[in-house]
Amino acid sequence: MLKYFILSIVGLLSLIQTEQLDAQRIYGAEVYKEIFIDNVKIEAWVWRQGGSKPFILYDWGDGSPLDSIHLENSLPLGFFEGQNYYLDIYYGGHDFDTAGVYIMGFRDSFLVSDIVNIEDSGNKQLELSDTVALYPQETGSLAANQTPRFFTQQGNINVIDGKVVFNIDLETVDFHVECFNGELADFPSEGYSVPEASDSIYMAPPVGAAMIWDDPIAPGRYAVGIVVRERRQRELNGVLDTFFMSTTMRAMTMLVTEELILSSLPGAESLPAVVSIYPNPAASMVNIDFAAPGQSVEVAILNLEGKVMRRLEVEGSSAVRTEQIDVADWPSGVYLLRLQTGSEQVVRRFVVE
Repeated sequence: MLKYFILSIVGLLSLIQTEQLDAQRIYGAEVYKEIFIDNVKIEAWVWRQGGSKPFILYDWGDGSPLDSIHLENSLPLGFFEGQNYYLDIYYGGHDFDTAGVYIMGFRDSFLVSDIVNIEDSGNKQLELSDTVALYPQETGSLAANQTPRFFTQQGNINVIDGKVVFNIDLETVDFHVECFNGELADFPSEGYSVPEASDSIYMAPPVGAAMIWDDPIAPGRYAVGIVVRERRQRELNGVLDTFFMSTTMRAMTMLVTEELILSSLPGAESLPAVVSIYPNPAASMVNIDFAAPGQSVEVAILNLEGKVMRRLEVEGSSAVRTEQIDVADWPSGVYLLRLQTGSEQVVRRFVVE
C-alpha cells in the first residue's frame, strides 16, 4: 500500500510539473556571451508567457553533449488577460579545446500561439543560435570579449511620424574599438515568414541603429529577428585591421495595435519610458532618466537573486526626470531596474563595479 501511495504522489508531482511546463509559452529570447581564451560563459534571457522553466539545453557547438543550463532567476513582468509574463535568466559556462569560430545556441518549446507570421506558432519551437570567435591567448586583446547587450528591452517601442521605431541601443563594457552593425533576420522558428509589406521594414542606415516599420497594414502579434554583428579593430604590424568577434540574436514578438502602437506585452504603451541609465558600469552613483505621463511610478532595483536593494515611488510626469541612486556600498555585479505602473513593468539592466 505504501509503495502505491508513493508512486501516486510521484505521478501527481510529475503531472503538476508537466502542466506547468505546458502552460509556459515563449515570446522572446537572446543570449549574451563572455569569452576569455578557451572559456565561454553565457547568460540566456527567455521571455515567457504563463510560467517559467527550470532549465534549457544548450549546444556549445563543439560536438560536446547538450548542457543543462539551469534557471538562476525568474522575474515577473506583469499580468494580462489571465496570463502572467516572466523573464527567465539562465547561466552556464564551457571550456573549449581549440580556438575557432563556433555556432552555439539552444532549442526550446513552445512559442505563444497567436503569432501572425509563424504558421501554427503554438506548436513551433524556438531555435536560437549565435556565432562566437575564440582567439588564442597570444592574440592579446582579441582573446577576451564581452558581447554587446541590448540596452533597449523588449517593449521600449515608439511611434514617430507614423512609423513604428525600435531603437537598438547597445551596451558594452569592453575597452576596445568595437564596430557594431544591426541587421534584420528571420525569427528563429519553423513556419516563419516575413510580415506583409516587408519592403517597409528596414534597419536605419548606416549601421542599423534602429528597426523601422513604416505603416504596418494589419493589427496582430508579429515575430521579428534582429542580429547585431560585433567586430573589433586592432593594429597589427602597423596596419589597422578588423576582426570578427560575435553575433547576438534578438528574437522578439511585437503587438501591432490599431493605433500603430507596438509592444512586447499588451498595454506597454502606457509604461514609463526609460531614457538612460548612467554611468554604466557605475562605481558610486547611478542616474536614472525616465518619463511617465499621468501616473505614479514605483522604482525598484533588484540583484539577480531577487533582493530589493532600493525602492521608491515618484509622481508621474511627461517631463524627463532624473533619480540618483547611491550604489557605493553595493557588491559588484549585475542589477535590474524595474519601473512599474499598476500591473505593467519595464525591466532594464546595469552593472555596479
